[in-house]
Amino acid sequence: MEELIIAGYYLSALVSAFFLVKSYRRDTAISKKLGIAMLMNFFMILAYTYNISSETEIVKSIGCSASFVLMDFMIYCYYDYVLAYIGWEKRGARWLKYVFLAYAVVDSIFLLANPYTEFALSYRKEVF
Repeated sequence: MEELIIAGYYLSALVSAFFLVKSYRRDTAISKKLGIAMLMNFFMILAYTYNISSETEIVKSIGCSASFVLMDFMIYCYYDYVLAYIGWEKRGARWLKYVFLAYAVVDSIFLLANPYTEFALSYRKEVF
């Protein structure tokens, strides 16, 4: 059953890669923003798949932290894309983009240190 779940994750990563290539081939500013978001999505799926398929606790911890870091930046990139899509890049919502970016950077620092300190997340192995 686990192999089927991992295959599903790899399939969704391939779909993200497909849309990444399609958006970069359009060669417009907005399609590049979508491409960057899809790139973050692709890497996040791979990091999470690496996390659930690994056996050692430190590797699982690093994979989980990496997937959360990539998820932060993926959400930021999608927010940037949506602002461009609705035409609000130059409006007042621009400051919120910088708040999201600052949050993603600070959260990423804590999450990257987490596998060694476990002050943001803690892990325990449960056998079913």
